[in-house]
Amino acid sequence: MSAPVLRPRISRLNPEVTRLLFVRNLPFKITKEDLYELFGRYGAVHSIYLGNTNETRGTCYIMYCNIYDAKMACDDLDNKKMGKMYLRVQYYNKKRMEKNEEDKKRRRELDERQMDSF
Repeated sequence: MSAPVLRPRISRLNPEVTRLLFVRNLPFKITKEDLYELFGRYGAVHSIYLGNTNETRGTCYIMYCNIYDAKMACDDLDNKKMGKMYLRVQYYNKKRMEKNEEDKKRRRELDERQMDSF
């Protein structure tokens, strides 16, 4: 009699879990090939968008083919030390990102007003 095949239990995922990850605190000299090697350990990576402007350097978006692979990568790589910094890996959340952009814009406007008052 053969032993039954054990299948991984598929659990219900948190609604914030997505296939798209936002990564920050990356070394500025990292390449897409390095990122494919690092994130590819957790499953098939569909695409990588690496920040290349002054404001987006050190960040990237990683799109996985499978949502469970993205979850494993996020759980394992968040707060992992890379060089002198700790990676921050989060699920992409459009509303949160838009709110952060609005906050940055407001801070810039306040800084400009303060500089004008001097």
